[in-house]
Amino acid sequence: MPELRSRNVRDRIEVYIDGGVRRTTDIIKALCLSPNGVSIGRPFLHAMNAYGEPGVVSAMPLLKAEFKVGMRLVSTKNVDELGPE
Repeated sequence: MPELRSRNVRDRIEVYIDGGVRRTTDIIKALCLSPNGVSIGRPFLHAMNAYGEPGVVSAMPLLKAEFKVGMRLVSTKNVDELGPE
């Protein structure tokens, strides 16, 4: 991502991070690299395998709550404040 940013590629194409995202701290770290988006599938796959549809339904509120805690830990109030610094 830093290489893409230095070449101003992000101004011409959309960049998404997909893969290796397991927890909300991974999402926050990925967003600090300034992509257009981050795909999260693994937590939902694990929830589906363990608990079926109810697990998937309950996974989103859990991820949302964890994301809020993570954002507080890095002292930001919204995603726009995240960056490489």
